[in-house]
Amino acid sequence: MGKEGEKMSFQMKILKVIRNIIGISVLIVTLMIPNTVFGKEDLTLTGEQFLELLKPVIAKFEKEMGGREYSIEDYLLSLNPKKKVSRAEAICMINQIDWYYRGDFEEEDKYTNIARYQRLGDLSKYSFEMQRNLMEAYGKGIVIGTSKGLYTGQRELELKNGMTKAAFKKMKARLLEPKKRREISFDGQVIRTTNLPKNYKSFPYVLEGYPNSFYEMAFIYQRTMHSNTPRKGHDYIPPVDMSNPKYMDQYKFNLLKKGYTVVERNLRLKLNYDYRTCKKKWREELAKTYCHPSGKEGYQSELASIKEYQKKAQKNHVILKADVVTADPSSLHYSGMGGYYVRCYVKFKVLSADTIPTVESQQQNEIVFGDDVMISGLKKNGSIAFCFDYCIDTCRDVFSDKQIVGIWWDRIGDEMYQVKEWKPEDSFGDKASTGYFIDFN
Repeated sequence: MGKEGEKMSFQMKILKVIRNIIGISVLIVTLMIPNTVFGKEDLTLTGEQFLELLKPVIAKFEKEMGGREYSIEDYLLSLNPKKKVSRAEAICMINQIDWYYRGDFEEEDKYTNIARYQRLGDLSKYSFEMQRNLMEAYGKGIVIGTSKGLYTGQRELELKNGMTKAAFKKMKARLLEPKKRREISFDGQVIRTTNLPKNYKSFPYVLEGYPNSFYEMAFIYQRTMHSNTPRKGHDYIPPVDMSNPKYMDQYKFNLLKKGYTVVERNLRLKLNYDYRTCKKKWREELAKTYCHPSGKEGYQSELASIKEYQKKAQKNHVILKADVVTADPSSLHYSGMGGYYVRCYVKFKVLSADTIPTVESQQQNEIVFGDDVMISGLKKNGSIAFCFDYCIDTCRDVFSDKQIVGIWWDRIGDEMYQVKEWKPEDSFGDKASTGYFIDFN
């Protein structure tokens, strides 16, 4: 059997497995359905109605793709003709049609990230084969569902609901015309193209789950004084140009892009702290998220710093709980004054603390571990939410000696972005008259 025959045989085996897993008896209905049946857009379709709507779609594919060796029964999942079709079943079937005519979903990294970051939160009750089809349909932009909240990066496909005619029309259009599909980022988030932030050209893309205020916040390099006219690639690199080899080493960029989640891991550990339960293991896991240029000696030094924090937190009875922690890789940028930064959003509470230092005291790192912690409005039991840029870099893992991404400088806070009526001379004095600062606002 040739390679093409082996591939077709493998595809047919997969299709048969999915038939069995759905477990609904098979009948391909050829009866004509009266047109009045399809009158309402919110109609929940039965098996026979859904298959009837698919007939012209399949006919169009057959015509455009030429004669096919296998008939409809060979690649369609089977449905009970009288039972309502769920969105899960319909999405799987539509993805199978796309797969049969257009080939495999080749973006394996995107598929992996959709699963790894749990972008779709309603798949656990479905078989592996159905999950694969659902994630592929989402990754291709055929179906995107609804957001589960700003900054979460998660979507709800409402898989248990019935398939309506209106939903079918939308999926049908995206199935037939790939240009109409929604674009999904490499890490599995929906990209938007409307109501964009003022500075959208500074980013490679804008995510649907993030508000414009997240993007319009000034970058650190936009608040930096320079002795000479700033040069792109030397003094700063905006997010949109990080993928340009003219300005940025692409090997390093790809490492930073894939390893940005170390930021989320670091912040989740810090902001989910309980002086009663976070002991040695917590300390070791947090220390692993940092860059240690001096190797194991640096790692041990970090452990000592964290242990000192724990002593103070123990005495102060500190308990923190994070509601949302997220970082967006599309915001990755470079500032010559500090390094590489990725923008974050956090929402958390101080559930317990005998005393909470003010910003002015410069001792808030006794509540949240970090080099510099400046959080206005920090108080007990009140939710604190803000965006900030976190400094990361590539480094050698002290345990495996592999090149990894770690936290370089953990400044946490919103103070530097909350200055009202800011003017360059407020920060730079007479030097501001040189004009050698960047301010795109």
